[in-house]
Amino acid sequence: MRFIAISILLPILIFVVYMDVIYEPQLKTVSAELDLTAIIAAHEQEQEELRLAREKKAREPYVRKITAKYGVDEFLADEIVKVAKKKANKHITYKDIIAIIGIESSFRPNICSQLRPDPACGLMQIRGGIWRISAWELHDVERNIGHGTRILTHYYQILGRKDGAIQAYNIGITAYLGGQSNDVYLEKYQREVAFYR
Repeated sequence: MRFIAISILLPILIFVVYMDVIYEPQLKTVSAELDLTAIIAAHEQEQEELRLAREKKAREPYVRKITAKYGVDEFLADEIVKVAKKKANKHITYKDIIAIIGIESSFRPNICSQLRPDPACGLMQIRGGIWRISAWELHDVERNIGHGTRILTHYYQILGRKDGAIQAYNIGITAYLGGQSNDVYLEKYQREVAFYR
């Protein structure tokens, strides 16, 4: 009977010792790697949260000015400034975009003009029929600002001047190239940009 017990227990004992000697260091290594991975992930998340907080803080002066002047909800104003910064480029700055939005829609994303049959809609008052843009895109903050910025950039590339691009945005590129201008609109734009300095 003792022999049977020893013959059964001995392999189990050898297996336990083997597992302890061979696999435990590997398990500790895997555990340490998991801990290090978790620490790195937590650090990266913390850095991302800090970056987002810095960006939000940088937007705050513009958000305050927009909410004070136009009575817009702070969350919407922040979203508009964030998207304007994202869509800006070397020719059209986020301040240009914000100024156009102020003039065109007073920061109201769902407003449409009285032009018929193709009204200008959204923050940057884009005519969907002319630009082949769907109505839902015109009322979407990010898409409207994206389309408006592309139009302004396109005009800038054609004309090579920001003041020309701004006027063409208001009266149309064909009218502008035909000799028309809108100095009143340009002055409004300049005052609006100065407001955000």
